[in-house]
Amino acid sequence: VNQDVGIVEQEQRINYGQQFISLLMPPQNSDDMAAVACPLLEDTTQNQDTTSPIALYELIDLTELDDPQAARDAVDNGDYAAAIIIPSEFSQAFRVDPITISAQPTIQVEVYGSQGVPISASVVRAVVDSIINTNKTGSIAINTALTTLIQLNPAVLSQLQTADDTLQPIYACGFSPDLGIVTINQQPIISGDARSLFEVILLSVGASQAVFFALFSAQFGVLNIIEERRAGTLQRLFVSPTTRFEILTGKLFGTFGTVVFQLSIMLLALTLVSSLLTGTLTNIWGTNIIGIITVVLALSFAATGIAMLLAGFTTTPEQAGPIGGVINIVLAMLGGAFGVTFGPPLSYLSLIYWGTNALDKLSAGSTDILLNLIVLLGQGVLFFGIGLILFNRRAEV
Repeated sequence: VNQDVGIVEQEQRINYGQQFISLLMPPQNSDDMAAVACPLLEDTTQNQDTTSPIALYELIDLTELDDPQAARDAVDNGDYAAAIIIPSEFSQAFRVDPITISAQPTIQVEVYGSQGVPISASVVRAVVDSIINTNKTGSIAINTALTTLIQLNPAVLSQLQTADDTLQPIYACGFSPDLGIVTINQQPIISGDARSLFEVILLSVGASQAVFFALFSAQFGVLNIIEERRAGTLQRLFVSPTTRFEILTGKLFGTFGTVVFQLSIMLLALTLVSSLLTGTLTNIWGTNIIGIITVVLALSFAATGIAMLLAGFTTTPEQAGPIGGVINIVLAMLGGAFGVTFGPPLSYLSLIYWGTNALDKLSAGSTDILLNLIVLLGQGVLFFGIGLILFNRRAEV
């Protein structure tokens, strides 16, 4: 039962009650706005298998009556499962304040159900709620659009006054739930941003732990130099025609190779772990193989430089072990190897930060690792140079 008297919005006569009825039964009056199909919906769905809201009349056998009490009596007599009674102020409830863009207080649409078929009455109530929500959304959308147009160009108001029924098909689009004009499709800024949270955590923690243990490998390699110095073997090498720089560089080259090998194995192992846990072959380090190799070499060089620095200011393996462990732990803490980072500028002091950050960039598809490489190579040269100078100044050498 439609008792709605309708309203006038933007010089257009609108009856939301008739709009409500038209969604539940075939339109009877082509002059009503509710009976007008959305042309945009027709164009966008003509090749798609979708169900229009107009097709609701195929699910609900609806009869339009004029007397609310007669409709209730028919439900009580078992002629109908439910009666929908639309009040006279139904359209007024959808009037939108052009300033606040908010509708009027909600009014009650009566759904009078039969106790003999409670399930059918519940279905009708759910359909009514859905249609009312659609009408509210459409009303706000239309009024907001028209108000904005009038504010931008006041001449639009006069055009609306002379538009007659020409805008009614466009108005109908505001009440079409199948018409989704605005959609949000999330896209990663770069391809690597599509990584899962597990991959990000594995990359960050795994890479920092790999570098952390590589520092110990580099320092274990330098312990051999300290042992040879204490045993006098290194001194006998120094009296040969070979320079000290060449001798120390040659010995450290083996340490450098060991660190490169260990880092490579660790990165491959983390890739294997990620692939096993995700069920698919996954390269968490990205596809820039040259970049990955360059970072591994730079990290290994920096770790070897720290090992040489350790050999420069310690005299025995007993000193080098504890001191080296403290240095590695401090670098790991600053670089976030334990899951917590101090952040810049303290993290900038750790080669673990620069190495992990470079690998993270490569994994995300970025090639902006030049600064990381410069810092790692610079630290390697600095530490190696200082360590070599301190080592050569030892009196026993």
